[in-house]
Amino acid sequence: MKLLTGAARKKVIDAAIQELKEAASYLEHFNGSSFESAGEFRLRRALRHIRMVYPDRREEHAVRRITMNARTGDVEVDHHAADDAIIELLKSLEYEDALRAYQMTKRWFA
Repeated sequence: MKLLTGAARKKVIDAAIQELKEAASYLEHFNGSSFESAGEFRLRRALRHIRMVYPDRREEHAVRRITMNARTGDVEVDHHAADDAIIELLKSLEYEDALRAYQMTKRWFA
């Protein structure tokens, strides 16, 4: 992904700020209503704008790690290497519940 610079970068940052302001307004004033989901939608849009300026490289790192480490030709070894990369990704994203669920899953190769 190419990083934005100059006027394009400023435009995206301004759009993200506006989305965050609108999301905060929805979430503050319409808590528990259907407008709350509109606030969450605005937050997701703001995050997309922010990622255009400040991309998150964790997924890219996980994909690289899987493709580099899971090439032995041994299905069990390769799958274990991919599992390690997925666990590292879930930790870096701070998805504790998903990580616990994933770690509790029985492995077919265990």
